[in-house]
Amino acid sequence: MSDPLRDREEAARAAAAGLDATSCPTLAAFAGGYLHEELAVEHGSAAEAAWAFCHDAEPEEIAALAREWDLLESIARHLPLAEVSELLAIRFGAAWQPLSAVEIAAVGAELRAALADPLDAD
Repeated sequence: MSDPLRDREEAARAAAAGLDATSCPTLAAFAGGYLHEELAVEHGSAAEAAWAFCHDAEPEEIAALAREWDLLESIARHLPLAEVSELLAIRFGAAWQPLSAVEIAAVGAELRAALADPLDAD
């Protein structure tokens, strides 16, 4: 008999194996350009970095990052935060290490808000 939690974690690891800068180029650009060593000084939080990205980017780039972040967020729900941090650092060049799933979800919320109300991004 299989364990549903373990099955989801294994499925998340398999999905994470396919994530990299080639499959998620906008996520790679965001991670390297906004989730860097100076994140706390420049933006304060990853969600605020996402807000800044939305003000700097074209609508198509926001939509692409939202799709790629949704994928990351769905994988992150089933993995330990240390594995998510390692994935972001090694494959996407991020210095940010999320302290909770709430921080990861907050980035997605900023992206979805920008898509829902593009005029608010100005």
